[in-house]
Amino acid sequence: MKKRIKVFIYIIANLPKFIITGRLFSKQKYDEIIKLSKKWLNKNEGDDFLARRNIGIAYVYLGKSDEGFEYIKEIIQETKKDSLIEKMMRYFIYPEFKNKNYDKIIYRCSYFTNNKMSQETKNKINKIISDAYRSVLSEN
Repeated sequence: MKKRIKVFIYIIANLPKFIITGRLFSKQKYDEIIKLSKKWLNKNEGDDFLARRNIGIAYVYLGKSDEGFEYIKEIIQETKKDSLIEKMMRYFIYPEFKNKNYDKIIYRCSYFTNNKMSQETKNKINKIISDAYRSVLSEN
């Protein structure tokens, strides 16, 4: 019950941020999202989950996933919600298979090591790493 109250308070406290960034995402104004979210991040001394998430995803849409990953790699390790972890994998892991960036996949997956993750998610990440290693070996 306490957890739900915390989540509710977080949503209410950050509702203006959700609305503003939601509108900017729908208008595909990713540079503005990054600028505004960095302002929020600096104001909160680097401890702002929503700002980090927004910056990371906005960078992905700009084709700069490396820069984006730098903002989300810390929050990945603190996240225990499988749906959020899966979303981060869709943005930062899966596209790299298409580009054959196997070293990048292995590096990024090393941040998906949260003990709070479900066993299903851990198994999925282990399979991704194993597939990436196999791909690297088959290319050599």
